Amino acid sequence: MNELSSLMLQLDVADIGEPSFTLSSNKAREEIFPNIFTTKQNPDSYNGAVLSTDNQQQLVKCFANKFNRFHQFLDPHEAESLILSISDAKDSDLSFRNSALLAVAAFCSDVPLLNDLQEHFFTQAESLVLQSIREKPSDLVVQGLALLAWIELNRGSDSMAYNWIAMATGQVLHLGLHASALKSTRLSPDQNQMIQQRRVRSFWAYFSVDRLVTSSLGMNCTMHWQRVKSPSFTTITSTTPSVDEWAHERF
Repeated sequence: MNELSSLMLQLDVADIGEPSFTLSSNKAREEIFPNIFTTKQNPDSYNGAVLSTDNQQQLVKCFANKFNRFHQFLDPHEAESLILSISDAKDSDLSFRNSALLAVAAFCSDVPLLNDLQEHFFTQAESLVLQSIREKPSDLVVQGLALLAWIELNRGSDSMAYNWIAMATGQVLHLGLHASALKSTRLSPDQNQMIQQRRVRSFWAYFSVDRLVTSSLGMNCTMHWQRVKSPSFTTITSTTPSVDEWAHERF
């Protein structure tokens, strides 16, 4: 993946105002962002570590307050079940999404102990990407890929951010999340209503990150809005939409 990212073109604007494209240089980025690319602790030192329930609650709360309110990856009522699924996740797609989510939460955390775990969770998520895509492609995989894209964007690794969000777009197209309002792509009536609502939520969460990544990089969006045939986000809210949910609807 790193070799692929090195081939990505990077947009720049010259002094005369003309756009130019150059190959991304990881070395240059390490010089610009030295602290970002320096791992505080060896990720292997956390292998097999079990987070306490209190730490899990802190991470989930941090994710909800500092990230989820803007991108709506989780339903507000999912927090408790998420804490239970962190250590008991059996499916590869759920394990991958949870690892990526915890990496974002640790990245956003102001608690040094939790912030130091971001590299561990990120590495863990990376190791599960291909397995989850191969074994159980689902909207949870789309969530995980979008979360990794957000992290890379904030780390200053533009090429990797674009690669992750492009992979997420591929999964969206494969699963038909962008066209879930069409009769041909709807789930059967006997399938769990919660899953159908989660698919809609996952699409709009991905869509918001796609817009953030591509606009930040000055590149074309990977999912054109004219291809979107998904129900609006507010159709899946159980109560009157909050201010944050209305803002997400208008993203």
